Amino acid sequence: MLEVGSKAELDQQICQYGRVLALFAASQCPFCQRFAKIFDIHVANCRVDLVVRVIMDDFNGPLWDEYSVNAVPTLIFFENSTIKSRLNAISHVGITENQFTKWIKTL
Repeated sequence: MLEVGSKAELDQQICQYGRVLALFAASQCPFCQRFAKIFDIHVANCRVDLVVRVIMDDFNGPLWDEYSVNAVPTLIFFENSTIKSRLNAISHVGITENQFTKWIKTL
C-alpha cells in the first residue's frame, strides 16, 4: 500500500489512477491501529486500481479540512478524481469490520 502525507501527493495518485481507495489514518490512533488489521484482510476483495494510506499525524494539517475528515480512520473512494463514496469513523469508536465489509461491496 502506498503512503502519502500531503494533498499534493494524494492528488497526484488520484489523478493517475481511475479508482482509488484512500485510508485516512493517524499512526498513534488506537482505532486506526485496530482497523488496519481489518483493512488489510478485506481490502484485497476491493475492486480498485490503487489503495493509498493518507498519513494524518499532523492534527493541524490541511488534509483534515480539505477532505472533511472529523475522525480517523476514514475511508474515501475516488473514481476519476471525484469522491464517489466515503465511510466516516465514529468518534471514539472508529470503523467496525461489519461496516467496512458492507461498504466495500458497494464500490
